[in-house]
Amino acid sequence: MPSSNLFENTATLYDLDTRGLETHDTDFYLRYARRTPGDILELACGTGRVTIKLAENGHSVTGIDLSTHMLDVFREKLRKTPQPVRRRIRIRKAPMSSFKLGRQFPLIIIPFRAFQALTTEAEIAGCLSSVARHLAPGGVFIVDVFVPYRYLNADWADGIERVEWVYRDPETGTEIRRADRRTGIEPLTQIISSEIVYYIRTRDGPEKRVSDPIRLKYYFRAQIEALLASFGFTIDNEFGEYDGRPIGTGREQIFVCRRRELDAHTRL
Repeated sequence: MPSSNLFENTATLYDLDTRGLETHDTDFYLRYARRTPGDILELACGTGRVTIKLAENGHSVTGIDLSTHMLDVFREKLRKTPQPVRRRIRIRKAPMSSFKLGRQFPLIIIPFRAFQALTTEAEIAGCLSSVARHLAPGGVFIVDVFVPYRYLNADWADGIERVEWVYRDPETGTEIRRADRRTGIEPLTQIISSEIVYYIRTRDGPEKRVSDPIRLKYYFRAQIEALLASFGFTIDNEFGEYDGRPIGTGREQIFVCRRRELDAHTRL
């Protein structure tokens, strides 16, 4: 994964998002976890937002991520998590574009658009090949990408900071404002670049600015469907949001996949 997606400066602020991400998609993954008995593999687990929720509901989860900074936040959260929950979680630092765990899983997930952090053909192929090797026969693979903006040309990268949310700590009075600044677009490779910016203002101190660069590859529906098929996956269901609405009617493109029967016994 490119170094521009490692949240080196902003990992400790990631979980402050006020847009309801803690319930936006976790209920969806919990439903599939209940339907698919056995251990779960989560790619790009980050700070453990989804992982911990699954473990709290009795599921054993292995999470991998390439960002040391995000995993540090995850481990700090685990120190405050009840021991029975901690026992159900394994964390490993590894790229989702190339991992080898020596076992297969009945459910593999890549939540909240993390797959789009892979921006080269080699990374994308490596990820989907690795998923195919680690998916148990009859297992389920779920991947989510966002619906591309309607207009994607050079004008998209206008450099304007757009505020996404504001968090106010009721105890300390600290205000944290997150903004997104569009910095570049490569239409031929379908890659957008932006800067995630946080402004932190305490009651008594000056405002502080911290940021990280982000690069994401966007997909149109037919492209991601063809890509999944080319790596031996069949799509069981497609959704446009985590509430189950049809694809094409929401902000997301969520694909629930299985390996084709002839490919289901791929060796590790």
